[in-house]
Amino acid sequence: MKHGMQFTLLFIIVCFSGCIFQRVSSQTLSTDESHSTTPICNTPVSGIVCSTGTDGSIHISQIDVLIAPSSMVDSGFPSASLTEFEFPQLTVMSIRMQGVTKSASLCILDRMKTLFQLRRLTLDLDPTVITVPTDFMVDKPQLNIVTLNTPNLVNATSILKSPQMVSIEIYSNTMTDLMIDSSYYSPNLRTLRLKVNCSIPLHWEIMQSSFPALYIFYLSADICTSKIIVDVYAKVAYLSSTLPLQVTGDIRIQIHSPESVVQLVDSGNFIQPIADFTPFKKLTTLYILYLFKHNIIPYYYLSHNFDTIVSRSISSSSLLFKEKTLVPTCSLIFNQPNISTPKWATKISTFPSIPVPATLTMLDISNNLITGQPPSYLLDLNPSKLTLLISTNIGIVGTIPQSYCSLNYLNIQGTSITSIPDCFWCYPDSVLATDLSRPPNVQCDIRFDSFTVVSLHSFYNITGSNLGWGINLPNIQNEFVIPNKQLSFVLDLNNGMNQNITLTLQSQNYTFLVKEASVFLYSIKVISQSVYSVELNATFSRLNTLPDMMPKLFVGSVPCIILQVYTDKNVRCATVDSIANERNNLWANNSYSSSVVSFKRDTLVTSVTIEPQTYPPTNLIVQGYFGSSYSQSSFVAVRVGDGNPYFYCNITSFNSTVIECKFEKIPPSGQAYFVINIPNGFFGSDSLVSLPFPPTPNDDCESKTKNCYGHGKCVNGQCVCDPGYYDDCRLQTDPNIIVESNKTDPTFSYKDYSFSFRMVAIQELDVDDTILYHLETTKWNSSEQSYQDHSAITYQLVSHHNQSSSSSDTVNFLNTNVTSIFEFSNQSRTVQFGGDNIQLASGSIKISVNITNWPFQSVLSSLRVLFSTVINTNQFIVGCDDTMNEVEAFQRFSDGGSIQYLRVVKNNTQFFGRFLEYSVSDGRKTFSKTELLNVTKKDDIDSVAIIGIGLPQSRQAILDPDFSALIVNNQLYGECGESNNDHWKLIVGVVVGVVGGVCLATIIYFFVKSNRFYFIRKGNKEISMKQRHTES
Repeated sequence: MKHGMQFTLLFIIVCFSGCIFQRVSSQTLSTDESHSTTPICNTPVSGIVCSTGTDGSIHISQIDVLIAPSSMVDSGFPSASLTEFEFPQLTVMSIRMQGVTKSASLCILDRMKTLFQLRRLTLDLDPTVITVPTDFMVDKPQLNIVTLNTPNLVNATSILKSPQMVSIEIYSNTMTDLMIDSSYYSPNLRTLRLKVNCSIPLHWEIMQSSFPALYIFYLSADICTSKIIVDVYAKVAYLSSTLPLQVTGDIRIQIHSPESVVQLVDSGNFIQPIADFTPFKKLTTLYILYLFKHNIIPYYYLSHNFDTIVSRSISSSSLLFKEKTLVPTCSLIFNQPNISTPKWATKISTFPSIPVPATLTMLDISNNLITGQPPSYLLDLNPSKLTLLISTNIGIVGTIPQSYCSLNYLNIQGTSITSIPDCFWCYPDSVLATDLSRPPNVQCDIRFDSFTVVSLHSFYNITGSNLGWGINLPNIQNEFVIPNKQLSFVLDLNNGMNQNITLTLQSQNYTFLVKEASVFLYSIKVISQSVYSVELNATFSRLNTLPDMMPKLFVGSVPCIILQVYTDKNVRCATVDSIANERNNLWANNSYSSSVVSFKRDTLVTSVTIEPQTYPPTNLIVQGYFGSSYSQSSFVAVRVGDGNPYFYCNITSFNSTVIECKFEKIPPSGQAYFVINIPNGFFGSDSLVSLPFPPTPNDDCESKTKNCYGHGKCVNGQCVCDPGYYDDCRLQTDPNIIVESNKTDPTFSYKDYSFSFRMVAIQELDVDDTILYHLETTKWNSSEQSYQDHSAITYQLVSHHNQSSSSSDTVNFLNTNVTSIFEFSNQSRTVQFGGDNIQLASGSIKISVNITNWPFQSVLSSLRVLFSTVINTNQFIVGCDDTMNEVEAFQRFSDGGSIQYLRVVKNNTQFFGRFLEYSVSDGRKTFSKTELLNVTKKDDIDSVAIIGIGLPQSRQAILDPDFSALIVNNQLYGECGESNNDHWKLIVGVVVGVVGGVCLATIIYFFVKSNRFYFIRKGNKEISMKQRHTES
C-alpha cells in the first residue's frame, strides 16, 4: 500500500483519534469542533489531550504527534469545503513529520484560524509551509512561542514582526532575503534562533530599541555563498554564530554591548578578531572554532587577556573556595592530523614567539611541522594548569627546560627530544608521555618553604620545590596544585584549629603545623550600649585564638577593644570611639579572613531639652540613638500624671542621634512620662522631662522674701541674689577659712565646726527604679595637682575592681573608672553650666566625680548617685524677738517633686545646699531629679539622710548643686524692725559641682559634693591647703 494520506484524514487522526480523557456519555465535542474533525475518539492515541474548556464542554487542548509513513493510510484528497479548523480551546500544537503529504499545495497554516487560546506552535519538516500568511497572528492573541523547522520556508515576516512573541526559532535553507532592521519591535522577545540561506549580501541591525528583552541570539547557515553583516546592539547574554567549515560565504558579527555577553560561540565570524576581552565583564564561556579561517594567524589568541573568563566546567567550585582566586581556563588546539590543506589552513612550523597566557589550560600543537628546541620563555607567565602536547613533531630537538616542571602534563612522543628534567622522572605516573628511558642517578631532592602553614576555610598549601603533582596523596585538592611548586590539601577541622599534619613524599615523612585562620561570626549579644558606644559579646562558630590568628574587631570602622576571650568561642569587646554614625555591623578581621554579623541597637534617649525653658514650652529636642528613619506612625508624646491624656509632639527633624518636634497643644506643667515610638523601637521614661510652670508673680516673691531681704531682686518670681548671698538672699558667706586635705579619702576638715556630705554608692536602676546593680565606693588612691587659680587632689576608686566578674553573662567592671577631684580656690569664680552663669564665692570647694565605662545592662536603665549627710530634723533659729523659727531641712521645688534646698543648722551657722532641677546631658539641659531616699535617726538631735541624684544614660551628664556655710543673722528672723547689726562670723563656703557622665566607652561627669566626708569648722582669715595624711 502506498504510504500517504488525505489531508482531512490526517488532521482527523492527528487532532481527534486519540483524545485522552475518561469517556462519559455526557462528554461530547462542540458541534463546530465535531464537524472539523469527525468524532472517532474511541481509542486513546498518544499526543492528543482533551480537557474541559472555559465553557464547561470537552475540547481538544493539546496536539503533540509524530506523523511517520508507517502509520499513514492513503485516504484520498481532503474535502474542498474544509477551509479552516476550529479548536477554540487548543493551547499547544506540535506536529513532526517523516514523509510527504498528499498535496504540497495544501498548507496547514492556511487552515489554522481563530485559535484564540493557542500559546505554542511547533512544525517540524512540514514541506507545505512556504510562506507564513500575513494575517496569521491576527486571531492568535496568546501565541508567543513558535518553532518552524521547515525546509521550504521563504518568508516568516508576520511572525518575526509580531510584538507578542517571546521565543522564535526558524530553521530554513531557502529563506534568502530576510532583513532585520530598526523597523522591528518585539519588546517581549527573549530567544531568537535563526538558520538562513546567505546567498545574497545583507546587513542586519539587532537594535536594543527593537529587542529590549532579547537574551539569546543564535544565527547559522548551512548554505552560504555571500555575506551577512550583523550589528548586534541589543544587550544579548548568549550569542552564537556558526557556519560549516566548507562554505565560502560569511556571517560577520559586530558586538556593540560586550558587557552583557555571558556565553560566546564563534567560528571565525567576527568582523575583527577580539583583541581584548576586558569589556566582556560577564563572560563565562568562550568557544572559538576554526582559528585559521579568514587568515587569522596561528597563536593569535595567545596574546589575549582571558582574566574575565571563568570556564563553566569549574565554576561550581567557587562555592567551596570563597577566598581563593579561581584561575579561568581556556584551550587552544592546533592539532591537525591528516589535514587536506584547504586554502585557509596550513601546518604550523614554529613554537609561539610569546609566553602563553597564565590562564591557558591546554596548548595542543601536535601533528605539525614544528622545528627547534622548546623555548624557555613559553611558561614565563606561570600558567598553573597547562597541558602541553607537542607530539608527532619530529623536528623538535634538544632538551626540555627546567621551568617545564610546572606543566600539568607533557606529551613529547614522536619528537627528537633527548633529555627532560629530573622532576618528570621523580613523579612519572600520569604526567608524562615520552619515548625516552629513565636515566640513572635521578636527583629528587625535596625542599619546603616552611613547616608552619596557614589554612583558610580548611584549605592549605604546602610550597617548595620538587614537590611533584600530588597524585594519590590523601586530602589533595588537584584544582589548586601547581606542579612541583605547590600542593593543596583539605584540613579536617573536627580535629581542631591547629594540627600537626604528616606528608609522605618519595617514601619520606614530613610534619607540618597547620593553623586554620578563617573567622566565622555566629551571633552577637549586646551587653550594654549608649549613643556613642557599645559593649558586645560575640559568639564565633570558627575562631583561632593564637596571637597571630586572633581577629581584630570593629563596629563599622571603629575598633571594638577586646576585653576578654572565653574558652567557649565567646569574645567580649567594647568600643572606645564614637559609633553614632556607624552601621550596626561587627566585623572580625585577621590577616587572612573576615566575617561580619549585624546586631540590634535599641532606641535610647539620653536627654530631652525643653524649648523654651520657661512656660509655655513649644518644642522638644531629644538626643539619643534612633536608627536610620521614622515613619508616618512614629510619634513623640508626654503625659503628666497617670491616666491623663498624652500630648503629642510632631517630628520636624530626624537623624540617628537627634529628634526635634513641636507640640500640637501646650502640655500641662510638672514631671512627665515621656515616650517615643519609631521603627527602631519604643522608649519610655518618667525621669527625663519636667515641664515648666507658669512664673510666680513678682508681688508674691517680694512679699514672701521682703524684697529678697535687701540683697537681690525678684525676677520671674524668684530671688536673684547679690554675690555672696544665698537662701532668698537672707544669709551671707565669708571666705576666711583654712582647708586641710586627706590623702586617704576625699575628706576635708575645718576648725570648730563640722558638716559632712558623703558619696556612698552608685546604682543602676531600671524603669521601675528597681536596683539592677549597686556599686559601693570605699577604697581610693590619690594624687595632687596645682594650677594657676586653684589646687586639686584627684582620687581614684579601686575597690570596684573586686566586684568585677569574669563571666560573659554578668556585669563586668574591669573597664569602669571612677574618679573624684577636690578643687579649692581663694578667688571668686563664675562657672558656666547649661548655658547659665553660676557664681562661686571665694574659698569655695568644688568636687567632681567622673564615672567612665559604666556597663549598662539595658538602654532603659539610668544611674543614681547616693550621698549621705547628717541633718537635724527639728532645727530652729531664735529670732530677734525670741521667737523659735523652724528651718526646713529639705525644701522641694514648687511642683513638689525634686529637692531644691538642703539646710543644716550648726550653732550659729547654716550649711546651705542648692540643687538644680536639670542636668546637662551630652551638652544639653535635661531633667535631673534629686530625692530624699531615707532618713535614719542617729540620736536625739541628728539623723542620717540618704539623698539620690538621678542621671540619664549619656556620654556626658553634669549636675551642679552648690553648698555654702552661711552666717545666721537672727535680726532677719522674727518681727523686730531694724536690725541690730550684730553679725555672725561666716564659717565656710562650700560649693560643690557634681559632674557625671555615663556611657560605655566615654567619660561620665558629675559635679556633686565631696566624695566622702567634708568637715567644716571655724577658721582664720588666712587661706591655705595642707596635707593631713601622705599615705594612700
